[in-house]
Amino acid sequence: MELHRDDRGFKGVELGMGLLIVGILAAIAIPLMSQVSESVEDVVAAAENRAAEVDLALAGGQATDQIQVAGVQLERATDGSTCLWNLSSAGAVTGMWQSGTLTLYGTFDAKPALCPTAGDAEAAGFSVLQP
Repeated sequence: MELHRDDRGFKGVELGMGLLIVGILAAIAIPLMSQVSESVEDVVAAAENRAAEVDLALAGGQATDQIQVAGVQLERATDGSTCLWNLSSAGAVTGMWQSGTLTLYGTFDAKPALCPTAGDAEAAGFSVLQP
């Protein structure tokens, strides 16, 4: 006696197993997605806070020697000029000096003690050419 299976569709057990697998995957994926979105929100909030600190420092409302983001340190000279120091892992220091519309660049062996004023920027090693 030979048994023939009707191959025109899925049986109820096959459909049930497929739905069970999809349900298990959804039960795993949905909590992971919510954790990722919470982590992204935390990172965005931290970045916005750091940006606000930098903006406040540039406006002169906060001590700039405490502002350092991703290896870049912000410093303000006594005349309001701004220095951005990039402290590389190799020990080299690149600096960008700004005052009004003038921007100067420099490469140094060590970070200078102070951000130079407008009259001292070129003497301190800053020039028009970008390193």
